[in-house]
Amino acid sequence: MTSVSKRDHIKLISSTIQTFDRQMTVWRLILYLSIVVTALPISEANSTCTVNGIHYICISIATKTDFPRILPTNVQKVTLKGTNELERSFPGERFTHHTWATVTELSILEFTNIESIDKWFLNGLEELKVISISSCTHLKVIDRDTFNFTPNIEELHLDGNTRLNLSIVEAALVDKLNSLKYLSLIGIQNSENHIVLGDNFLKALHGKNISYLDISGVNVIVMENAVAQDVLANLKYLNLSYSKVISPSGMDHIYRSLMQNIGFWILLVYGILFGNIRCKGKMCYI
Repeated sequence: MTSVSKRDHIKLISSTIQTFDRQMTVWRLILYLSIVVTALPISEANSTCTVNGIHYICISIATKTDFPRILPTNVQKVTLKGTNELERSFPGERFTHHTWATVTELSILEFTNIESIDKWFLNGLEELKVISISSCTHLKVIDRDTFNFTPNIEELHLDGNTRLNLSIVEAALVDKLNSLKYLSLIGIQNSENHIVLGDNFLKALHGKNISYLDISGVNVIVMENAVAQDVLANLKYLNLSYSKVISPSGMDHIYRSLMQNIGFWILLVYGILFGNIRCKGKMCYI
């Protein structure tokens, strides 16, 4: 009797082990398939859009899981378009797969619910040369170390981020992006609805060879003397349109710097022909 019970017990254990093994196999298969589906490259044919006449891989992002981990091979230009359903912070380290290493242009547009970008967000994009983080109307904070992973950026667009304070941008640019040549800050201002181009601005641009600067669409720009001497004279293109420019020490030093700037003459001719440029006292309206 005892012998029979032992055999039955052994059979029961053996059957249980086999059943468990089959269940584990099924779970392994499910896990594998989920990984494969998640990791599949996005369809290039179904994910193209045109921005300013240039064709991009274009992905609409509604949730954090919509950020593509893997791209088709040799993709260079990517546009991510957001919705107001996404959470308030960008997920970090979303571009670390090796297929992102070839991307040289990245546009991040219309993430209207995003309030902050952490320092890991651009990790994996070392070859990036052009980046646009624009029309993120609730964006307030860019971590000062965000651009540590992108030393080759030549163009930076932060347009239409109406809540992004210039001081945040200045802090993020200090000692970074030394290849930067093109900087667009359309609509950037602070809670008092103006920006100050002074010592912090110079510190942020120190060591950079900026030839294109667009800070149009700002209510008031307070420009200090040193900025006019060190920045404006080296520019090839300057856009201050739809802004009021104020200088605490008067406009003379700004005029002298602008007279050395070919971009100023182009802008002046354009303003005379197509716009309305006027100055009064220490203030210019363009």
